[in-house]
Amino acid sequence: MNRLIASLIFSLAVPLLSSGAVVYSGIQDLTVPSALDGLYLDIATGTSTGTYPSDWNDKAYFNPFYGGVAIATSDLFRPVIMGSDQVVNVIYQSLIDSSLTFALGENGSGTHIGAGPGQFALGVEGFVAYQFQTTVGGPIMFGWARVIFNNAGSGVVRDWAYNDTPGQGLYAGTLTVVPEPSRVLLLLPGWVLMLGLRRRR
Repeated sequence: MNRLIASLIFSLAVPLLSSGAVVYSGIQDLTVPSALDGLYLDIATGTSTGTYPSDWNDKAYFNPFYGGVAIATSDLFRPVIMGSDQVVNVIYQSLIDSSLTFALGENGSGTHIGAGPGQFALGVEGFVAYQFQTTVGGPIMFGWARVIFNNAGSGVVRDWAYNDTPGQGLYAGTLTVVPEPSRVLLLLPGWVLMLGLRRRR
């Protein structure tokens, strides 16, 4: 009987942990031209263009240009920054959530390449962490983009992902979401009961 109760609690609680879905682009290897326009990527839809989009102010656009040596972002796409505007190369598997410092609106970065803390090395994969909204005033979601920047030719946006559960984080370069504390607490009684049953054996 105790085993039945434990199984029931566990089966009801586990789906709550997976309710947040990570939207992943798959490997895209989008070219970032070494030109002024560069690449305009709507992070929410995955559509891209090489010319300035008419809906720049209404979509979450990530715009690396000059091979990625320069970056512009629309008001709805806000990268993690340090200082006043430097886009940060976040560490693989680091947590992306509201605890980070994000740009406050449209942003331009030209100081993110180098050997200093949080900078991108030319020709080496790095991660841009961001928060974005699909509409003005809409819910905030968190994500990452894997990039390779180049000052002697084209750069690449390899792939990207975001957690489509508003306000819930994920880890850079992974498809792993951060469980909300309330969901973990829901699982706790089931885990305790199962451990208790195992000890009795």
